[in-house]
Amino acid sequence: MQANKRSDKLENYPKEQPVKKSNALQKKAKIDYDDDDTEMEIEERKIALEERKMQFKQNEIDLKLKELQIKKLEMELNNNQ
Repeated sequence: MQANKRSDKLENYPKEQPVKKSNALQKKAKIDYDDDDTEMEIEERKIALEERKMQFKQNEIDLKLKELQIKKLEMELNNNQ
């Protein structure tokens, strides 16, 4: 008789029960998601920084070129006087 009761309990027991995530797991999932966003932001900032560095170097080169052009014009002006 007890064997019957046990098998009835097993038949009535749902095979798959949804697993409820604990608050800690939910928070960890959120933190992991935030970490992914943070990593993306860091990569984007690194790329932007590299672009600004290249622009800065180009501006330095342009400035040196203009300084040389000014010196050349000053020398020509002094020679013509």
